[in-house]
Amino acid sequence: MLYEAAVSLLSALIAYVLMTVDNPTFTDVLKLNDSLTITEGGSQIETTLDMKFEQIAQKDPHCFAATCWNSFNVLPIKTARCVYGTLNTTIDTIFSPELRKMISNKEKVDFEEIANHKNVLFITTSAVNPALNCFINMFYAQMFKQLFEYAESLPSGKLPVPVSVLADDFATGSRILNFPEYISIFREKQISVMLLLQSESQLERMYGIEDAITIIDNCDTYVYMGGMNLKTCRSISERLNVPLDEILYMPLGREVIFRRGQRPVVTQRYDILQNKAYQRVTQNYKRSLRETERN
Repeated sequence: MLYEAAVSLLSALIAYVLMTVDNPTFTDVLKLNDSLTITEGGSQIETTLDMKFEQIAQKDPHCFAATCWNSFNVLPIKTARCVYGTLNTTIDTIFSPELRKMISNKEKVDFEEIANHKNVLFITTSAVNPALNCFINMFYAQMFKQLFEYAESLPSGKLPVPVSVLADDFATGSRILNFPEYISIFREKQISVMLLLQSESQLERMYGIEDAITIIDNCDTYVYMGGMNLKTCRSISERLNVPLDEILYMPLGREVIFRRGQRPVVTQRYDILQNKAYQRVTQNYKRSLRETERN
């Protein structure tokens, strides 16, 4: 009950901001929540936001903001404080001071800019702080949605510049909304995704068996670099039509490449450390670090 009431209170705050603030952001919602204080006022509670919601209720008493607020405003004082405490506990856990500072930044990611000019965008998160995974997956979902909408608005129906997404440790986060549906139509919009996984079981755990199969079936290329997961090894042995032990005990450095419309290839992994371009980039990076330390 407290959780549902906290959701209703947050909904009221979001709806109020959407109705009253030009170019609203979630920072405005957090500030409004921070300004809320609750006191006992006879038969019902009194809050610092009563006047604000009374004003919008006078204009439209049946609007979503007013309806959600009235559900909260009639609660007994102890219940109301528990509801507000439940909401604040969740907000404080997710929206750290660093995250609040980041989302208040005026610079925003322009997905149309990404689709019109060659550039690189790095998105990083902490492997030991899963609370942030939801934001990364929300970002992915919003990015795919906006890229699709932008491509469909163009006469060609495709993005001007192909967009490639490299998702490292893809299965360590949380589900990306509608990803099994998106991946089936990436190609027609000139979007490609490279998923890096430890095993197929990780994908099944996150998306379920059927959606995991859908995701794998829509990949043009499948590269297997070895592993100890028996189910994945059995899948590779069946695809390659070789005994299971050849895959289960595959030597380090060996990899299997499956490409749509081609015979599978068993080859040795490329040694990137011997690549001249990689060596040059690494040397330049080390040089810049030394210069930074001196300064």
